[in-house]
Amino acid sequence: RYLADSSAVDPGLVDDVLAIAVSRGDAALFEEMQRRAQAATVPALRRRYLSTLGAFQDPVLERRALDYLLDDAVRPTEGFQIMSGWQGKDEAAGHRLREWMYEHYTPFSQKVPPPALRFAPMMLGGGCTKEAFERMQAFLSDPQRFVSGMDQTMAQTRDMVFDCLGLREREGEAVRRYLEGSGAD
Repeated sequence: RYLADSSAVDPGLVDDVLAIAVSRGDAALFEEMQRRAQAATVPALRRRYLSTLGAFQDPVLERRALDYLLDDAVRPTEGFQIMSGWQGKDEAAGHRLREWMYEHYTPFSQKVPPPALRFAPMMLGGGCTKEAFERMQAFLSDPQRFVSGMDQTMAQTRDMVFDCLGLREREGEAVRRYLEGSGAD
């Protein structure tokens, strides 16, 4: 409804409404968000529409959003706006993002500003699996891929991953029992 009449939604809720709409959106809605991002002359609106592209749940549309990130229509500083749409997605979506990053690391690293690459450890090794962290560590240990500040981000990523793993180990069974007992699936 917001797309047809922007006054129909409280301005403070627009981003949430769009996130809900695109999470179940189809290719036509993706193309509309992409068109709006390209046409936006107000930076805040452009950021809003770019971030919706990464929020689609359909893996095909996720891939389109990531591929679009490398397009000349997206400025080097805007790629992370598209990736912000992955926040709150499940582990399968995180895995798809990581795989895309590995496949496209060279063009991605050539497009984004070099200081932004220090966040690559979080994108490649974040989440809650030791395997993803170790793969990222091995991949980024190549001096050709390493940039200043990456070591600090790698340490932060390690702490986040192992905190998550520890929490799962300590509380996972209790959470499972609670969910089973509450009738949640």
